[in-house]
Amino acid sequence: MTIPNFPGKPNPHKWCKHALPGKGCGIYKDRPQECQDFVCLWLIDGRIPDYWFPKWSKIVISPHFAEKEAYVAFIVDPACPGRWREEPWFSDIKRLARAGLEGTLGQRWTSVVLVGDDRIPIVK
Repeated sequence: MTIPNFPGKPNPHKWCKHALPGKGCGIYKDRPQECQDFVCLWLIDGRIPDYWFPKWSKIVISPHFAEKEAYVAFIVDPACPGRWREEPWFSDIKRLARAGLEGTLGQRWTSVVLVGDDRIPIVK
């Protein structure tokens, strides 16, 4: 993922130089604001099933809800580019995208799958 204007993460497709895989962030207390603000929907929404755990699914669900723009990004590990098309994830992605387009959960949003530099919009 991208962290604008942060020299520790110049390439969105590579680990941050402060990442300690399997342990966490080496500069957690001093991490950039973008990192502090980031949330994975799996962590904050108890309705998301355990199979979405990013280490297992290889997908991070990143919601962005602002006044003028609302979207949910499904960020796929480039090492597993087709994972989002596999079950059970594919059915969940379609269901969430449909809910966003229809506003059935009280708000409208668009959904996109991100795999490396590829942006795949999810429509009905």
